[in-house]
Amino acid sequence: MSLEDVFMVLSVVLGLVVSYSTVYNRRRLENPTYGIWTTILLDIVYATKDNSILPLIVIPQYGIYRTLDEMEHSRNLPSDGDTSMATIPESKAVGVEVDFALVYGHVSSRDTAQPIKKLLKKFTWKSMPFRQIRLLSAAVPLIVESKRLPTRHAKDVRQLVKDLSKILLEGVTQADYQVHCLFSNPRFALQQSVIVIVTAGPWWCWKEVNRTDVDDAPFTFEDYKSALKKGKQRAKRAEAATNWQSDDDSGDNEPSQSAAPNTDTVDPAEEAEEADLLPLVEPSSAIQSFRRHVRTRTEREAEALRLEKVATEKRKEELKHGRATRHQKLEAARELSAELTSGLEEVLPYSRAALNQAGAMVSRDLSGETQVMNYFATSKHLFLATLDEHPPINHWSGILHVGTRESNAHLDSIKSRLKKVVVDTETEMKKFWDSIS
Repeated sequence: MSLEDVFMVLSVVLGLVVSYSTVYNRRRLENPTYGIWTTILLDIVYATKDNSILPLIVIPQYGIYRTLDEMEHSRNLPSDGDTSMATIPESKAVGVEVDFALVYGHVSSRDTAQPIKKLLKKFTWKSMPFRQIRLLSAAVPLIVESKRLPTRHAKDVRQLVKDLSKILLEGVTQADYQVHCLFSNPRFALQQSVIVIVTAGPWWCWKEVNRTDVDDAPFTFEDYKSALKKGKQRAKRAEAATNWQSDDDSGDNEPSQSAAPNTDTVDPAEEAEEADLLPLVEPSSAIQSFRRHVRTRTEREAEALRLEKVATEKRKEELKHGRATRHQKLEAARELSAELTSGLEEVLPYSRAALNQAGAMVSRDLSGETQVMNYFATSKHLFLATLDEHPPINHWSGILHVGTRESNAHLDSIKSRLKKVVVDTETEMKKFWDSIS
């Protein structure tokens, strides 16, 4: 089973459709994107199967925490195997929740039970032998931090990449602290490395972190919250600086209808009646103020209608001009040299076809889009340049898009690396428990 299978492709495509739906995911939340990554993670689990190790399991919203008692232990000493049997964590436990985790367990049969391999061979859905199996150690060889989708109505590649980099940068900050929490926890002291994936819908990046790459300082939840707060503040400042509207503010909302002009005026008959009722030669100041308000409101509405009409005519002229120059823009794009076009396709981590297929953007200016692509192609890497101010624990990959050739190659690399991480962890676990048995 791989991403080349029709079933897997259809599952991922359906996940994309749900994620980008303006009806069923109007607010661009991250939850609907879980379908994409559940499918991909299951494919990774199936690809890493091995008869010498137990299978991995996919757990969403997995909690990585340490209790007050565990804080007294060294981070390099594994916790007692009985710790895994605790069902009620302490109220002051410190930790994080990752959106997805691949969990691996090192198990043994209880004293009165049969050997593990014999139990598993007799496994049936009617008589599951889980009560005869004891979990000695667990590991989290892969974690996923998911963020919301980027804007669905980017006017060009530059805007899309800015929004995407801002979202993924926030996820990278969270993921680094989650790795720190994992390696500072004595429950996972036998684990030496972890693979981290940060996603924003179909867009994603990843890296592998070793225990030696993480600071020895213990994880604190206060630092974690402070980092998230600073990350959100940076994201808000970046969004304000770019001065664009998201699809939540523009594309997804229904256009407001202009109010109908108010035709209320002062009736001459009513004015005469008011003069008869009021024993004054001139109307009172209150009546004068009311009449001025009616006239002013009518004038404002008339002016608003006039401006709306002018804007409509201007828009029609712009559309007419755009249709007239569309052919010229297409011809200019076709005149690009084949050498430049092939160079861009090799350097960029995504293609224009992939963007349009995912519904991430609709190009309105082909010549401008080509200029933006050329600008990015001459730089070292778009996403790494964004992270210069806040270097991560290790080097992150570039921004990838699910379904592209580059994405599939990186997923294959993750599968091979993940299998090595699990085998190495199982070796460490077996060595430790054999030494104390």
